[in-house]
Amino acid sequence: MLPNQKLLTDNQKLLLVQVFDRLIPEEGGLPGAGTLGLRDTLEADISRSHSTVRMFLEGLVQIQVIAMGEKGKEFPELSDSDKDAVISHIEQSNPVFFTDLRRHCYNNYYTHPTVQELIGYHRSEPNDYQPEPFDESLLEPQKNRQPFWRPV
Repeated sequence: MLPNQKLLTDNQKLLLVQVFDRLIPEEGGLPGAGTLGLRDTLEADISRSHSTVRMFLEGLVQIQVIAMGEKGKEFPELSDSDKDAVISHIEQSNPVFFTDLRRHCYNNYYTHPTVQELIGYHRSEPNDYQPEPFDESLLEPQKNRQPFWRPV
């Protein structure tokens, strides 16, 4: 795949926003996953493998087919409980796609700078980290311990 090639249509991106917002909804001052632009990182991530592209495109179609078939509406038009039911159906019927979708959503959500700031996580810069000197006295109990093996 070409680096700037767009794989997802606008409708598929809207669908991803809706699904991500159901996987990690807005709560307690934290944004929903759909509002963070994770669909763009998903597109970049899946573009590395033709088989992954195919799995995601087929999975997104399957979400829409189940929404229309079981609920009679497109996924973005469903109530939250109906969206959850469709996502649960996908989790059961296409676990490989669902697992990858969920993993991508969680990984990119909790590594997003906005979320990290809101949860109070601050990365230290590698050059700023200074390890404490090792305390050799911590080894004394092990040094004084009797061997736990048999001599052969």
